[in-house]
Amino acid sequence: MNLHRAKPGELDQQLWARACLGEKDSFEALAQRHYGRVLCRARALLGSAGRAEEVTQDVFLRLYRTAKHYDGRTPFAFCLSVVLHRVCANAKRNDAREARRRLELATYTHTQKPAILRCASSSASANSV
Repeated sequence: MNLHRAKPGELDQQLWARACLGEKDSFEALAQRHYGRVLCRARALLGSAGRAEEVTQDVFLRLYRTAKHYDGRTPFAFCLSVVLHRVCANAKRNDAREARRRLELATYTHTQKPAILRCASSSASANSV
């Protein structure tokens, strides 16, 4: 394969085919070529630059770990897009779950006395009788 004469999409596909065979250098080249675009897309989907950075790293980590399961013929752009959207969807779902948990915790602590205070006040009432 002559990587220097390939068109951009063909180059990605050639690098992807080699990455699927376990060539780390090929995967690193793909990651370098696409990192900025994935980061921008993740930022657009998530609305947070910091969260987008985490997600972008996770996208490439997942692609690297699963590359051996692909035969190299599946278009890299498709694989990248699928992984990116799944990781972003998971991040949104996890963020929403965490926000609900924090809200429930804040609501609970503001509306009810902690158990230790309830026990202390009920024993003080019993002692005063």
